[in-house]
Amino acid sequence: MPDELAIAARVTAAVVVLMGTWWVTEAVPLPVTAMVPLIAFPATQVFPLDEVAGSYASEIIFLLLGGFLLALGIQRWNLHRRIAILIVLVVGTKPSRMILGLMMATAALGMWVSNTATALMMIPLVREEGGGRDVGDADSGHSQFGIGLMIAIAYAATLSACDSIIASPGNIFVVGYLQETVGDQVGFYCGCCLAFRF
Repeated sequence: MPDELAIAARVTAAVVVLMGTWWVTEAVPLPVTAMVPLIAFPATQVFPLDEVAGSYASEIIFLLLGGFLLALGIQRWNLHRRIAILIVLVVGTKPSRMILGLMMATAALGMWVSNTATALMMIPLVREEGGGRDVGDADSGHSQFGIGLMIAIAYAATLSACDSIIASPGNIFVVGYLQETVGDQVGFYCGCCLAFRF
């Protein structure tokens, strides 16, 4: 590193390299790796403890954590399956209506959970509706219906990213950036506004 670089920058670079190495190699558990700055920065007097700990208690981090916990609860109690079955019962059992129903279920769940997690929760339902075969395998004898279901779930999950702040992790970081730099307060359902703001 350059000689004129400040000691704080050197320590920060060393912590980044250490954490990156531990994260990639999993030499220690990931929660231990995540706590390295909490110990390293105050010990080297680069940042005070309250400033480093404040970053761990950011409201954006808690919003992400809440979204992940909500996704785990939905998956644990099969709520995603119940919502999808209810919508399919309402819209009907014709193939086109089933695709619409599963897209609606995915979009509804995607408003409250990360769109990636929503797509992952809906894939088992798609496999069941598609006959239980692997719709991604070219030699499995799958139908066009199974492929259509997979594509519909992907599109619905992607479009649901504009529904709310927690629908996509990118939305959360944009909200944090707007609050810190511009001072704008963004409401929970202003995901569409965020998508078209820039």
